[in-house]
Amino acid sequence: DFIAEDLDRAYQLMGENEINGGRANKFIAAGLKSRAMLYAACEAKNGIVQLDGICGIPASEAIKYYLLAYDAACKAMDNGGKYELYNRYDNGTEAGKIKNYWNIFIDESTSNKERMLIKEYDAGVANGRPENWTCQQLPYHHSMVTDSGELSPTVEWLELWDDKDGNPFVLNIGTEDNPMRYDKTEDLFARAQPRMKATILFPGCEIPGRDGAIFEVRRGIYDSYPEGPLYESASFTERHPNGMTIQGWCGIGSQMTNGNGCLVWKWVDPAATANFWAGSVDWIEMRYAEILLNKAEAAVNLIGQKSLDGKNITQADALDPINSIRKRAGTTELNTINEAKVINERRCELAFENRIFWDLKRWRMYENTIQNKTFSALYPYYVVDEGKYIFKLHERTEIRYSFDSKSYYAPISSSVIAKSEGAIVQNPGY
Repeated sequence: DFIAEDLDRAYQLMGENEINGGRANKFIAAGLKSRAMLYAACEAKNGIVQLDGICGIPASEAIKYYLLAYDAACKAMDNGGKYELYNRYDNGTEAGKIKNYWNIFIDESTSNKERMLIKEYDAGVANGRPENWTCQQLPYHHSMVTDSGELSPTVEWLELWDDKDGNPFVLNIGTEDNPMRYDKTEDLFARAQPRMKATILFPGCEIPGRDGAIFEVRRGIYDSYPEGPLYESASFTERHPNGMTIQGWCGIGSQMTNGNGCLVWKWVDPAATANFWAGSVDWIEMRYAEILLNKAEAAVNLIGQKSLDGKNITQADALDPINSIRKRAGTTELNTINEAKVINERRCELAFENRIFWDLKRWRMYENTIQNKTFSALYPYYVVDEGKYIFKLHERTEIRYSFDSKSYYAPISSSVIAKSEGAIVQNPGY
């Protein structure tokens, strides 16, 4: 409640325009309140009250905080056109939608009204603050450092998505005994929605801004399948007898390249020099799409309730903001909505933006998502005698994740507890 009051006061006192880049204004204050109140609502809905009421929020207060989140999101959206979804390059084609989506994160011009609260990076000025993401994330052979292109999504993450027709995205790779054959590796991803194609690089796709260069990766080469022999290598120069490099130009599966087959592309500036600590891409801490998602999540938990200004909250209040996002993404709009659909849309739209880790915790989904889990890579192989590609799933058994439910709360330093002389007690489980 203290946080809500502070942000209400900020909304009242601040102007519509920030003083300079990286600073807040009243709409950002409202957006931050919508985010914070969702945390409170989820704590009430999904958590339990412990330590005689010191830890947790009663379930009876969930509606109160969803209403505050909904109201704040509406205020952030009522900004007179200052902020809106970015559609500069969306000409209705798939190529236009792909270009449009990855430009959200690198277009720092006034045309990009989706950026709300940013952390500025600039390597080109004296005493500037550079970033190193582009250098580290460009595919191998396109960066100035040897260990590049490392962060890659898992198969389980790929399967969260809808395809361009609104159906679940399916990796149609066949079986180990009878794998599907493809002329080109990118053909496996033909049905992927444009937003997905802009968020990650698929094997065989063209690398944006690199003069037609291809993200070429192979886990190995079979002379024939399944009899073999199979050629695999950790070297970027070792070749199959037919002359093809075994790993491909960008490589896969070695310590210096991506480990799962695809590559995270958000925030990467393809026009950058790729020198070490020479990037200038701003970090977007808050963008307009999050505000729409905040409104939708609050609304889907409030259908049938009255908003703070007395209006009936209906399914449309949750559905419309979600469909605005999906339309831009290049997939079909939804006809019905529920919380599971809102959550999944958020996990796709805000992937790799430092939101989903915290969302999974407030939804109390983190345990079920990673506890004692392994995740899978997607490896392409070339079959010489057929001139085709096949794909195999590879379970990353070397990495098994764990999560203790006490970690939904952080430990409090013993020195802080001591200084409080008993007023502060340790969080449960520590």
